[in-house]
Amino acid sequence: MAKISHFHITMPIRTIRAFHPGTTPATTSPNRIAVFENGICTGNANSSSSVIQPIKGVLTFTDPEVKSLCVSTWGGTVNSKGIRGYLNEVTPAQAQSATDAANPFQGNTAITAFPEFQLFTGMTTLGYYRTVQHLTFSGCSSLSLIRLPSSVIRLGTSSFEGTALTSINLGNVRFIESKAFKDCTRLTSIIIPDQVQTMGNYTFQGCTALETVHLGRRVQYIGSYAFYLCSSLRRVTISSEVMTSIGNYAFRECPSLEEVIIPETVTSLGDGVFSYKKSPCGLKSFVIPKAVTKIGKNCFVTGSRALEWVKCLATTPPELGENAFDTEADFPIYVPSGVLDTYKTHQGWSDYQHRLLPLDVET
Repeated sequence: MAKISHFHITMPIRTIRAFHPGTTPATTSPNRIAVFENGICTGNANSSSSVIQPIKGVLTFTDPEVKSLCVSTWGGTVNSKGIRGYLNEVTPAQAQSATDAANPFQGNTAITAFPEFQLFTGMTTLGYYRTVQHLTFSGCSSLSLIRLPSSVIRLGTSSFEGTALTSINLGNVRFIESKAFKDCTRLTSIIIPDQVQTMGNYTFQGCTALETVHLGRRVQYIGSYAFYLCSSLRRVTISSEVMTSIGNYAFRECPSLEEVIIPETVTSLGDGVFSYKKSPCGLKSFVIPKAVTKIGKNCFVTGSRALEWVKCLATTPPELGENAFDTEADFPIYVPSGVLDTYKTHQGWSDYQHRLLPLDVET
């Protein structure tokens, strides 16, 4: 779809009002068409009929509730920073000067869309970070559309928890803290861009509509419970060149999960990564990279017979937590043929010696 950046709006009206910064409305009667560019009224053009003349140089908001909150927090004739504007409006200068210290949106169940947020380029952090509360949209249960400013580099704790977002472009975000998208039950897919470095605990917990996830090249780890209770999650692809660990219970209660391919750089799999409590994991197979040195307890207790096999490429048997491969299951575990005997006698691995097979007989 082509991007619309310039358009005309014609609206008949009997009385036309024009404003100037810091003044009250005055009556005038030119015949004009308002001109908008990227959500800002930039001027007007001639028209043959009487039309309303919106104020030049102010933001136009999709959602009137959002506008009201923005005006009361950052706009008006003179805002808290002394920047002059218009009565009941927000100018680009006021938007750019807005900081993330204010928090007018949290828990507001009425707001639905805020694409104009991209113009609030004074913002750098959303949500909670290091005990400080920044601007957050947590609890905005009807919010389905937002566009982040290019200045935002950190999504703090609970930034969008419980919203109705179906998708989001993460722009220049580099850090995602815990619960950033927790319980976003309408989110269907997410792409974590290459510049993102961290993804905290519980990031996508309870995102029951989430089906596909792609993690970019610089994500260092997947936090604990990151995808817990993501009942529709089918596929996770990871392009990271620096990831070292998968956190505890990262994919717990993911019954639709079929495939997760993790990078060769990963050295640790946490406790119960693919475990279940009520809903068995749908994972069909899994390859443990050569660099892995530790596998947590109950890691592969999936509760399902869907898991057909696990390959462990490490030439030195990794440290195993209790019941890592589910002693009650029967799926084969393939290991390098040259060290098969080492695996069979190694602490922890000896519990699965009847299931250990050399990689060269893999079927």
